Amino acid sequence: MVTPSARPDEAPGAFTSVSAGEDWEHGLPVGTGRVGALIHGDPREHRVDLTHEWFFLPVNPHMPAPDLRARLPAMRQALLEGDADSAGDLLAEAAEEHSPGGALIWTDPFVPAARLVITDPEADPVPGSRRRDVDLRTGVVEISWQDARRGRQTLRAEPRHGDETIHLSLSSEAPAEFVLRLSSGADDAGADDAGTVDPASRVRATAALDGEHARLRVGARRAEARPADQHETAETTVSPLPAAELHGEGSLVARLPVPAGSAARLQLCVTVDGAPAHDPLLDGTTLPSPPREELAARSVFHLGKRQDTGEPQGAGKRQDTGERPWSAQPTEELLAAARTGDLAAEDALVELVYAASRHTVISSTGMLPPNLTGLWQGTWTPAWSGDYTLNGNVTLGATASMISTGMPELRLSLLRLVSRHLPAFRENARRIFGAEGVLLPARLSTHGHASHFSVGFPHLFWLGGGPWVLRQGWDLFSATGDTALLPWLWSFAQEVMRCCETAVHHHDGVAHLVPSYSPENTPRGAANPLAVDATSDIAAIRDAAVVATRIGRLMGDESHAADWAGLRESLPAPRLTSEGALAEWAHPGFPDEPHHRHTSHLYPFGTEGDEAFATEEMRAAALTTVRQRLAYRESDPPESMEMAFGLCELGVVAARLGDADLALRVVHTLAGNYWRPSMMSTHDPGSILNADASGGFPAVVSAMLLTSGPGQAVLLPALPERWPTGAVTGLCGAEGLALEELAWDADRARATLRRRPGSQAAWPSPWLNIVAGRGWRHADGASSRTVELTEAPMTLELRRG
Repeated sequence: MVTPSARPDEAPGAFTSVSAGEDWEHGLPVGTGRVGALIHGDPREHRVDLTHEWFFLPVNPHMPAPDLRARLPAMRQALLEGDADSAGDLLAEAAEEHSPGGALIWTDPFVPAARLVITDPEADPVPGSRRRDVDLRTGVVEISWQDARRGRQTLRAEPRHGDETIHLSLSSEAPAEFVLRLSSGADDAGADDAGTVDPASRVRATAALDGEHARLRVGARRAEARPADQHETAETTVSPLPAAELHGEGSLVARLPVPAGSAARLQLCVTVDGAPAHDPLLDGTTLPSPPREELAARSVFHLGKRQDTGEPQGAGKRQDTGERPWSAQPTEELLAAARTGDLAAEDALVELVYAASRHTVISSTGMLPPNLTGLWQGTWTPAWSGDYTLNGNVTLGATASMISTGMPELRLSLLRLVSRHLPAFRENARRIFGAEGVLLPARLSTHGHASHFSVGFPHLFWLGGGPWVLRQGWDLFSATGDTALLPWLWSFAQEVMRCCETAVHHHDGVAHLVPSYSPENTPRGAANPLAVDATSDIAAIRDAAVVATRIGRLMGDESHAADWAGLRESLPAPRLTSEGALAEWAHPGFPDEPHHRHTSHLYPFGTEGDEAFATEEMRAAALTTVRQRLAYRESDPPESMEMAFGLCELGVVAARLGDADLALRVVHTLAGNYWRPSMMSTHDPGSILNADASGGFPAVVSAMLLTSGPGQAVLLPALPERWPTGAVTGLCGAEGLALEELAWDADRARATLRRRPGSQAAWPSPWLNIVAGRGWRHADGASSRTVELTEAPMTLELRRG
């Protein structure tokens, strides 16, 4: 029997930071899934920026996608002849007609609903006494400090998961009085980061008092006549505030006394006019979101205590302190030690980032998935509008680990986001490609129109959005067996496939994708990204055809199967570059540019697989691509480390292909560079608060320990030597696979697995082939073993060999 030295219950459940967190980028996020609070500042002035998942300020033009049907034949002819310049000129003409001067039209920005400022005119904080504590299980945040005259003081925020209220309390050992100011915070807005119309100048805030309830309504100040958006006004209520006074039209002020040794408690409630409480298309599912504490406890990851290998630590060797109880140290010290190469600190940081990332995803997922900033905002001019960027950030970042780390119910949020924009998606397909079905845009917030484009970023030609979301929906069904999902998935699958069928261009017996766009790269030497046959879209369409056929079979309708199989086979075959990497464009007229942050063409290696990409030559090419992109990431150009989710994709692909060293390299790069002491992730190293890595990091770690697909699962597919002992709980896989616990040591591993309760009826066969990962065997020496997996837990043992 295995007696691992690592126990899951030793995984981190909380952390402490001693940083000031004086600006919103470094603040502590609190979230119910629907409402967020970002707390920053110091004892003299704390600021609490409040947000709601539905509140995107409608300040940018809401225009349909450009009508390209008249220009499309000429664009296609030019690109097939290798003339991207002429195709770009035609698109530039369309852009000029679409918006004044061809200006890029941005999505509406995710903005604060209100800012609550808490000041203490008598504050006398003791230097070095401040600490910030976060409970990763409950989501409760406490910021405390020592005041020279009034003793210990605490600001505590407690989220109520799934609702629209956050409870805030202020306590003090000696009597104290705080001054509260509630406003939009728009007066504090800075420069325009996103290229949008300055949102702060378009805000209208109205404050009102209703007994002990202070209310603030924030919405757009309209400069032009346009039908009102359903979700354009947020209302924040702070109560009880018996002594509040109005200060002008858009703010109010109150004094809040705190008795000695006691606490003053407030409720912060944020609602949005017209925000739906239910989704009629999806609320028939049997996947209600469980309590937050249950979600947090489902999957924990812990590495055993490091052992002395006896190797000399001479020059250039990284030090291993081994004994340091990192769980008791502030995150500032842990990050610093890990970044200088302390091996025990690196392991402890990986554990903490895994737990903190799941905490971020849970806190920022409600009816909708996390957006670019999760659920938090402290500026009126957010980078990239803080929107939902579908060409990687949402699917490879924010939502990537929801299923694999035991939170499949949260994946419904992505389907809810998509379901409300289907009419606009149909219009996109018609106006851009003259196609039927649905074409998803690369970015969306308040609408689904593919109107955000330029010649330099021709997002509207990206066909992968529908297939990528369809894959995510299928994976949700596969993990849960919830047949109530099938009607929606079947309807969506037919529309996705109809777009793919009618948007392709048949030329010389091949179904070409033209114009084609591989996010967000440009072929080497080309003046613009317009191309033919992006490998990512070929792979995504092939995958969508398989998934749609499966759903149709489950629905008893196989009438489309032959057509979809024909489309799949008529697409161009993937090719390799001269360096042996997977080519980003299947058409040979568009040479690769490996010095780029996106790797969308690795799509088939991050999912269950595709026979066209399954040969040893193709698998080797995918690993070559991963190495190329990592080499670029680690090179000198400052832009090479941009965009954390791209690293997450590289890590997942490396893990699924069994390369533990590459996967671990990604894990350490992410953990050491993309988290602040607040344990909130960033888009770039140390820059731009962003939720992508928080969703993507656990997906990399879980893929190193379990991968699965139809009828098969691999245990420990990419376990690095650096992790000689460890344990994980609560991982999920395809066809209802639930890995309740996996523990390993230097010689053996033990896995407890079962079928998810209630999922067996969705699958015709109870048999599952369990493959032992590289360097492992089953107890009987076999490399694989077929087992009957039922809802009753079963245990398997592996051994090294």
